[in-house]
Amino acid sequence: MGLKDVRVLRYERGGPHVALMVEQVPGIVLCPTCHRRVQVKDRPVVHYVDLPVYDAPMSLAWKKHRMRCRR
Repeated sequence: MGLKDVRVLRYERGGPHVALMVEQVPGIVLCPTCHRRVQVKDRPVVHYVDLPVYDAPMSLAWKKHRMRCRR
């Protein structure tokens, strides 16, 4: 895809419809308060549907990273 720090997890094409799932590849993330490394709290999937891409309907799913301090 050419997007920095984004990994494609799934690409499906069924007729004219395209479904894509991506996630951000997080680097080292530090807590803004204690400056220690944080951990992934959960990874919800957010769905965006019917985005027109090259005149074809596309749904995009983004697997987010929610972080929390280890403290």
